[in-house]
Amino acid sequence: MRSFLQGTGVTMTALADHLVARHGLAFRTAHEAVARLVEELPGGVDPRPEEVRERLEEILREVTGRSILLGDSLREALDPEAVLYATAHGGGPAPETVADQLARLEAQRQRLALEVCSWRERLASADARLQQAIQGLASA
Repeated sequence: MRSFLQGTGVTMTALADHLVARHGLAFRTAHEAVARLVEELPGGVDPRPEEVRERLEEILREVTGRSILLGDSLREALDPEAVLYATAHGGGPAPETVADQLARLEAQRQRLALEVCSWRERLASADARLQQAIQGLASA
């Protein structure tokens, strides 16, 4: 899954959220800066963290008019696996949450399969009674 997510930009929203939570940027400002970063990145949206940090600091200086030093804090914000585990709350894509959702869906699938089986049995029984009634009428 990690290799599938590399280069997809899946962490860009998390990066914007990181700028809001860790560096106090306004939501709109953070998302504007990250959008500019994505537009400007050569060869995809997941380059080396150092390249992202340097360019993002430049963009933030242009957007906010002040210097914001990001340091090493971006490494985790750009790591798809770290982003995944950070979303371990209701409805998020964290592995535990997905496993819980899959377990609930499997239980629902089994319940529905039993219900369909019961319907089929009742339909077969009704069909047999109908066939008997038809034969009774035809022979009368």
